[in-house]
Order: sequence, then structure tokens, then C-alpha cells
Amino acid sequence: MPLSYQDVARMIWACRDAPAIPFIRVPDASEGAIQKATDIGALGIIVPMVFDAEKMEQAVKFAKFPPVGRRSQGGGQYGALWGRDYCATFNDNVVIVAMIEAPVGPAVAAEIASVPGVDVIFAASSDIRSFSGHNQGEPEYEEIITYLREETLGAGRKLGGRFTEIGYKKTINPLIDDHTPYESSSDSGQKLKSVTIPIRDKKNKTIGSFSVNMNIDYFESLRGFINQIIDFLICMHTS
Repeated sequence: MPLSYQDVARMIWACRDAPAIPFIRVPDASEGAIQKATDIGALGIIVPMVFDAEKMEQAVKFAKFPPVGRRSQGGGQYGALWGRDYCATFNDNVVIVAMIEAPVGPAVAAEIASVPGVDVIFAASSDIRSFSGHNQGEPEYEEIITYLREETLGAGRKLGGRFTEIGYKKTINPLIDDHTPYESSSDSGQKLKSVTIPIRDKKNKTIGSFSVNMNIDYFESLRGFINQIIDFLICMHTS
């Protein structure tokens, strides 16, 4: 059952004392959806199904206060969460993420990444596979991922999702860096992947790490599951 804005508002309020940045994946780039998400305290807006730059221009306009955008001061719990200077600092603090879920082509990808106010381009790996008809690892699929990566970095934006880099696939988000997986074997002969993941705070300082060993067959499906969680609400924990 989908969560309502009221449900998510309660979740954000429950995490108000945590070193956390709440992100909401809005249903669309409409003024109403983005206004509700920001009013309840989201500091990150994830816009799904981005096929052109116009959608992200609209998202930035509705997310940011004047003179950059046209967001109303509205109401809600954002002031109680983030303090009196919220309105004065929000435009500099909000993170706006474009989710690209279909092969849009290099030119359109460049236009999307170049929209002022867009911070992250997120490659939605499962949907790209669905829309393109090609699986991860196939040349046609990797071509899409490669041009998304190149156009994103070329525009000075951050990468999110699944990108090919130096011969291996890695899931990238701004605060958790996924190190190169390596393969080993268990006593039963099953092939395992071991991943050590550093956890970073908002100032990019390493505050801990954890390691995962798992059967290779389950590794990619787990990554996809984690990406879906990150899409909706990111809570970076804990010092």
C-alpha cells in the first residue's frame, strides 16, 4: 500500500534528531507533489520518469523559493525540523535528483544534466533494462549507462544508481561508496562476493564501514532492492 504524505511526515519527524537527510521520490514533477514533499521536511526531491529537460526545469522551479523558483512558503513541519533560517538557506541545501529510466540518447541526457539546480542523475537500472530490452552487461545496455555517466560528469553533476567504471559495475550514491567487489568461494563451493562499504557523513568524512559476503546469485538482486529503498527515503546513519 502506498505511503501518504502524512505517513512520510511522521517518519521524517521521528528521525528529526538523527544525522539524516530525508529524500522523497515524488510521484511526478507537479507543483502540488513537490510542495507537499518540501513542506513536510524533505531536503531531497527525486523525480521519476525523466525523459526531457523540461520536466527537471519544472521540478527545480517548484522546489526552490524565489527568485530562483516559485515555491510558496506554504505550511507544515519544515520550520520545526530545520530552524528559523530554513527559507533563507533551503535553495542552497536542497538536493534535486533526476531518475532516468529509459534510453533517452546522449543529447537529451546532456540537456537534463545541464538544467540549473539539478544535482544528481540517477540511472534506474531495472527500468532501463525494461525499456531498452537489454540486460546489464549487454553492449546495448552498457552503451546507455556509459553515455549517461559521461554526460552527467561532463555537466559537473553527481552520479546515482548503476554505472560502469574501470571495468566493473558499481552502485554510486553521494554518501556511500561501493568498493570493488571481489569473488571467492565458500566451503560448500558456492561463489561469493565480498564488499566493504564505508559509511560517510554529510561532510564526506568516513565514520564507519561494514562488509557483506553473499552468494553471487543473490548479490545483484539485493543491490536492486537497496536502490529502491534509497529512491524513496534516504536516512544516512549514525556517528
